[in-house]
Amino acid sequence: MKSPSLANWLTLIFLSLIWGSSFILIKKGLQGFGFVEAASIRLMAGGLVFLPFGIYHAKNIPKKSWPYVVLVTFVGMFIPAFLFCLAQQHVQSAVAGIMNALTPVFTFVFSIFLFKKAYRLSHVAGLLLGLVCATMLIVERSDDAFSLNIYAGLIVLATICYGLNINLVKNFLGDVSSVALSTVSVSLGGFFLSCSSFCHAMNITS
Repeated sequence: MKSPSLANWLTLIFLSLIWGSSFILIKKGLQGFGFVEAASIRLMAGGLVFLPFGIYHAKNIPKKSWPYVVLVTFVGMFIPAFLFCLAQQHVQSAVAGIMNALTPVFTFVFSIFLFKKAYRLSHVAGLLLGLVCATMLIVERSDDAFSLNIYAGLIVLATICYGLNINLVKNFLGDVSSVALSTVSVSLGGFFLSCSSFCHAMNITS
């Protein structure tokens, strides 16, 4: 097996910093905004930045793939954005980041039970370890007694969405460029939210 190059390691570190900082930034945003506003700003800002790239790459997506692109936009971005913001009103950002590591667990579960992929015993062992660790994080100590943090369950639900999203991309969008899929889905997320906000504003004023 070829050893990872320095560029690979630097890329991994860079992506880890971006991935980890998002949970801290969500927590900071929630200090001044409600969870709906924080999630909306996050989605709309991303959609606005990626809109030119999304328009450019939209032509590279086959017509038959568009229903799945819309689906992964909701499952992989739209729904988790609101779930994480709601949960992090009551869950520490460090806990949210660690629990997000459940994504591979649910990716594995969907690949086996929904898409009938083969698996090995080591995969099952990793699945059980992930579930045990998640349970330990969800059950938080409070007033010398153990209580269930239901808001941590929202993060679990978000990782379920991520796991389903990964399987949808792998099984139905394998022929779509990752750049095209990413830019278009982020743009669509911002677009759908803008439409929803506009309709809501119209209902208020009418």
